[in-house]
Formats: sequence, structure tokens, C-alpha cells
Amino acid sequence: MMKFLDKTTEFLFGVSQDSLLAKEPSGSLERFDAAVDRARIGVHTRYFLGWFKILRGRDTQLKKDVAQIHEFVDKYVNLALQRKEEYSQATADSSKYIFLDELVKISKDRSDLRNQVLNVFLPSRDSASSAIGFVFFHLARNRRVWEKLRREVLDFGPTPLTFESLKSLKYLRFVINESESSHNT
Repeated sequence: MMKFLDKTTEFLFGVSQDSLLAKEPSGSLERFDAAVDRARIGVHTRYFLGWFKILRGRDTQLKKDVAQIHEFVDKYVNLALQRKEEYSQATADSSKYIFLDELVKISKDRSDLRNQVLNVFLPSRDSASSAIGFVFFHLARNRRVWEKLRREVLDFGPTPLTFESLKSLKYLRFVINESESSHNT
């Protein structure tokens, strides 16, 4: 799960958390992840209680979790705004797509930027790991597809895989699309 969060934060914020590297972890990603889980439970509980949510009293843990989530995302919003000020569009590194940098081109409102990033992050958080799980589930059951996919990836060579280069792996896209569609039926 953490590797998917690494890639998600890299796509959204331009910085991977590298949670799987053997280094002294800061724990910020793990705390963020736990806060998101607790906040989801808190929000769902409040929703299902409806008018009876008053019986629960002040939900201080939910407020702490939301504040922690906002603090985590705000750090990257501020970095994106700084990058925008430091570099003009002509000198910016266009080889890497960063969602937040694209949002900064449209808005400078920190709250709006945070909310937009969370609107993308929260629904996709678990779906990416689920989708990859479906792919491996189907690959484990079809050796011919596995071997063809493996050949395509090996033929790609020693070039580092990027978001853009993954788009060029045609058979990989087919496998992902088929795994997704066969699971949804």
C-alpha cells in the first residue's frame, strides 16, 4: 500500500515519500495515511448517525485528523507555489507531470488547491492498489499473457520508467484495461 502512496504523492505533489527505502523514516506519510483512515471512519459515522450525531459529542479526534491531513497537503501546496514563483513556465522542467503544478497555473488560493488535490487523492488512494491487485490476480492465472507482458517490459530496455514512457507500453495498457473490465463485470 505504501508504494502506491509513494507514486500517488509523486504524481500529485512532485515528491515521492520513498517510504520503502531503508532510511530513517520521518513517519509523516504513515501518520497522514492513518489520519485519512480515521477521518473517513469519523465522517462515515457522523453521516450514518444523522441527527443522532449530537450523542457522539464533540468529535475532537476527527478535527485533529482533518487538521493533520490539511497540514500534510498544505506543505506541498506551499512548495508548488514557491516553484511557480521561482521558475517561469519557459524554464520549468516539463519532462515530469506534476498535478499540483498544473493546478497552480490556474489558482493561487491555498485552500482551493488543497481541496482540489484531496478531491483527486482520496478516491484514488485505495483504487490504485486494488487495480494492481486485480492485474496480478489475472496474470497469475494466465501464463501466456504474463510472458508476453514480461517480454514487452524487457524489450523496453534500461531506460527508466516514467509516467510518459508507461503510456508507450501498449500491451501493458491492454492488460490493465482487461483486468479492470473483467473485474467490474
